[in-house]
Amino acid sequence: MKKLSLVLVFALLGCAVAQINTNLDDSPSSWIICLLPSCDPGGQPGATASVRTVTGTTRDGQALLLSMKGVAFSNALFYQNVGPTTANYLALDLWAYVSSSTIGNTQALEYDAWAYNSPYRFMWGSQCVIGSDWYGWNDSTNQWVDLHLPCNLAVNKWHHIQWWIHRDNTTNCSGMPCTYQDMLGVDNVYTKVNLITPASPLPAGWGNNSGVNVQLDLNSLGGTTYEWVDEVNLIALGR
Repeated sequence: MKKLSLVLVFALLGCAVAQINTNLDDSPSSWIICLLPSCDPGGQPGATASVRTVTGTTRDGQALLLSMKGVAFSNALFYQNVGPTTANYLALDLWAYVSSSTIGNTQALEYDAWAYNSPYRFMWGSQCVIGSDWYGWNDSTNQWVDLHLPCNLAVNKWHHIQWWIHRDNTTNCSGMPCTYQDMLGVDNVYTKVNLITPASPLPAGWGNNSGVNVQLDLNSLGGTTYEWVDEVNLIALGR
């Protein structure tokens, strides 16, 4: 594990910027809440959720407060569509703040980027399991993969979370294109991940699109949890 400057990381990718979606948190009405059974059909139903703009706990004067209330092991998914992209190299860049008053009943905090390009769905999912590790998502098997990187997000503090990701257009991953989670940055410490998983088929009726997910998961205690996110960016680096 080593520290790298953001400029150096971008230079190593060698890709020109194609599309930048910045400060997605500044448009609360653009965020969609998805609850069971529509989201995570294998999880536990029984949650309510809300999203709103706040000006108290922020980095740039305005942040998004995501909150949910539910039974044990329920969750709430918050996502924003940003439109189709043909870029193969992308970066997810956001800041997250977790409260000490709710961390005790939180099982995981999830941060995802995704791109739908028919006939394929590319999902770059990640989650910080509280008291455990960072996990990456294998969309073809619907399973989390332990990255063996401790997730130590201190409470009552802003954390800078960054993912560098890419995909290919071959069929080298079990007859499907490959989805790559290349590098994770947490508070300016960057770690090569190199998780490679197959893409999955795009479900019938789904159109081409891309976007960002943030999900809150409750643990066995259930109850209420919330998280602030700010300066949420999805950057299409290039082909």
